[in-house]
Amino acid sequence: GVVSCFAVYDGYTYAVKINPDGTFPWGEQGVQLFGGLGFSRAEVIATDNGGIWALGFDYTNLYLQYINETAGPVITISDNTGLKCMFGKLTLGNDNKVFVTYEKLGSGMYTNKSIYVAGYNTDGTQFSPETQLMAEQTFQSTYIHSAISDGMGGGYVYIFHPAFYNFNVYVFHFDQNGNTTIMDPNGVPVHSPDSNNLYISASATVDPVSHDIILVYEQTDDANQVQCKIYVNRVTSYGEVLWGDGILVLDNGTIPCGGYNIDAFEFGDGFVVTYFKGIGQAAGSMAT
Repeated sequence: GVVSCFAVYDGYTYAVKINPDGTFPWGEQGVQLFGGLGFSRAEVIATDNGGIWALGFDYTNLYLQYINETAGPVITISDNTGLKCMFGKLTLGNDNKVFVTYEKLGSGMYTNKSIYVAGYNTDGTQFSPETQLMAEQTFQSTYIHSAISDGMGGGYVYIFHPAFYNFNVYVFHFDQNGNTTIMDPNGVPVHSPDSNNLYISASATVDPVSHDIILVYEQTDDANQVQCKIYVNRVTSYGEVLWGDGILVLDNGTIPCGGYNIDAFEFGDGFVVTYFKGIGQAAGSMAT
């Protein structure tokens, strides 16, 4: 079946499930999520037993809920020091458990941000305590992290920001128990410090055999941000960067490029990178 989550005009969020035969096992009006808390949108991830995990927010707290035949308890993720918990991402753990990665931040365009992970069972209990992945850094609140399952019950987190030098992409990892396995709280950068260039706009996949994360990202010059080079790099779950400063996929000179994406082949025998390759300023093409 398929599950759709959406907010209605009054701000409440609902989940509707439709079976292949067109029936609605959760009713045609769906199930109201988060007990009426949260609004606007929901992160959703399917479990292996016909249920889903859904994650909502209200710009201060995150709200997590498991739904199968019935809706489970609402889990509130908050901070008692006045920081906001936002930008949550879901990765599926073992036995339909879920990990939530999220950012704690203050107010304003530039703010202190840190990244945490916590794990939950379908009955609403917490099996993995809140663990800090990224130490607090100060940068623009609009730069947010991404998360991806490692295929072993844990996951990777990656984010690009300028906290230490110029912009770089930093990688973190947690195992099936929610423990961080990359000991540097600042993460592992995909490129050595470089005062002349920025490394931004990362997308990632995970090798299904080695369980390394493979990232594609752009190198652009710091001075004018008109240069476009696309690189890939591979990082293990323990933070070893296997391809040095990355492998060059495309050198597009000063012609724009973007839309980077990467996906690993099913049996670990390679990956594909897709991107937009500009032709002048007004036209372009997709390339692989």
